[in-house]
Amino acid sequence: MKNRVGLEAVRHRAGLAPDARSKFGRDVERKVSEALEARGYVVIERNARVGRDEIDVLAFDGAALVLVEVRARSNATWQEAIATVRAAKVRRLKRAALTLVSRGAHGQDVRIDVVAVGTNGAELVENAVDFTVT
Repeated sequence: MKNRVGLEAVRHRAGLAPDARSKFGRDVERKVSEALEARGYVVIERNARVGRDEIDVLAFDGAALVLVEVRARSNATWQEAIATVRAAKVRRLKRAALTLVSRGAHGQDVRIDVVAVGTNGAELVENAVDFTVT
């Protein structure tokens, strides 16, 4: 597919201790950041705090400010991983985007992408969450 991020699926055993799961998440976010940079994104920050929300990867894609949510599942496909972006997460992502706009990104393109990682690879979904400032 044209949006393949270029990551090999990252796997781990179910039932890992919480510190091992967080290491898995950090490793995936690092690899996603590297893959995004290889696609031309300029990564500004990982695990960025925006108000009370956290953005996995904050980057520029050309002139657009992009909030990237990373969803990784070691025992599911990337399609199943992306399906875990539920309404509450969408609200938090939109709230963070609005906060960034209010802090000076006004007039700048802001978009929300999702990178889903699973047993069958990784997929970048641009504009995965509709965000428009009215």
